[in-house]
Amino acid sequence: MFFNRSSLPFPEDLSDALGKTLWPEGEPRLLEQRQAALRRLWPKLAKERGQAQPSETHYSFRREEADAYAAYYLPANCLKVALILEECFLAGIDPLPGKESSWLDFGTGPGTAYWGLAWWCARRKKNVRFTGWDQSPVFQALARDLVASGPYNVQATFLAGKGDPLELIKKQRPTHVSFLNSIAEIYPDPARRIEELAKIMRELRALKNLDGQERFLVIAEPGSRESSRELAELKDKLQAVRLGRVLFPCLDSRPCGALRDPRDWCHEETACDFPEWLNELGAGAGLRKESMIFSYALFNTDDPLEAGTGLRMVSQRMERKGQVECRLCTAEGKRPARVQRSKAHEKNEFFLSSVRGDMWKSAILGEKNDVESAEEMIPTDTRSVFHD
Repeated sequence: MFFNRSSLPFPEDLSDALGKTLWPEGEPRLLEQRQAALRRLWPKLAKERGQAQPSETHYSFRREEADAYAAYYLPANCLKVALILEECFLAGIDPLPGKESSWLDFGTGPGTAYWGLAWWCARRKKNVRFTGWDQSPVFQALARDLVASGPYNVQATFLAGKGDPLELIKKQRPTHVSFLNSIAEIYPDPARRIEELAKIMRELRALKNLDGQERFLVIAEPGSRESSRELAELKDKLQAVRLGRVLFPCLDSRPCGALRDPRDWCHEETACDFPEWLNELGAGAGLRKESMIFSYALFNTDDPLEAGTGLRMVSQRMERKGQVECRLCTAEGKRPARVQRSKAHEKNEFFLSSVRGDMWKSAILGEKNDVESAEEMIPTDTRSVFHD
């Protein structure tokens, strides 16, 4: 994210709220039990992508595994929603523009998206009503109980059972629809996933035409190569048939440059200082969480922007002998770029401290990919709610 120049501090108030709700007092063996469940759970998420069938054997229907998932993966993932919204807000696009927004989250689990959204809304003084849907009544009850103990003034409802997301959207008419680490579980087949998302985008556009309110679709997936490439293909295909505009992370409707090489992918990585109680839980299961690595897309229902001249840094900054290198997303695809320290000047020296996610309106690159000059799109001193 362009606004984060160093490791992100996990918000203290959110840590306190989650710690109190996830770790009830008076149960000394709870940590050991959750660590054991987390060890069983990890391969189901990392290797099977949560797609085990039948549903009765799914981790979300097993109370111990559901509790372990909430205790570790809820705090590990909840800030992703806040990061996406804050990026949009700081770039000059209000992602919750109405007096009160209505948010519908699919595959909500223990209410992961709720916590990041509620925290961000409290900081940005936004009003929202939240509905979370999940296949599992175990997750439904857990999400409801956790939110009931939380400090945020966000009305929340949780639903469970089988159903068609499109029908629920038609019934509830939300302003925002989200899938947080869930779209591949709900639609395991990538081809069908694109078909269903196309239907959802058509319905969101119809709702906007009906009442004039802006509609948004938020998708966040793990930052693995497989998940990220599938999301990149989805973005390209939805924009190719003009079913929405990707606001972020892409700068326009250019085809994803990462898809040109089957070994390549594009993702966000935000370092974070997670709470010690989360680190203690993870250590007992052989896990260590030091950053949020994910792929994401924020759509609205406008027509796609035609490809322009904007550039975005889509790799980490690589420090090598006497120079700094990275990969840039350009209208012509991904391209290497560098600045040699001995040749840095006022038009390119900012590049020496750039981070993944930085954006520029334009840049002039030499034959050997040297950055000769660039015009910044976002000032690097932009203040975010994460640093208040």
